[in-house]
Amino acid sequence: MQSFTVILLIIVAMLAMAIVGWISFATFEDGATITINTKEMQEDTEAAIDKSEEFVEKAARKGRKLINQSNHPESSQTESDTSIH
Repeated sequence: MQSFTVILLIIVAMLAMAIVGWISFATFEDGATITINTKEMQEDTEAAIDKSEEFVEKAARKGRKLINQSNHPESSQTESDTSIH
């Protein structure tokens, strides 16, 4: 059962990589090839890392703002009142 799970995970991973264009398959008269586009993989990975860093920074700013509001509720109320007008 464990080997079936491993094989299934490998197949799913290969299909996912083929769908996003990281892997391509080709057949020829006397054989077949699998091409792995490492440059595209690297670019996509770097883009995902950049987006993740932006998300973490934004979440951290919001977290700090919420902590500040809970520590100083009177100043956050004044700020929200002035920002509405």
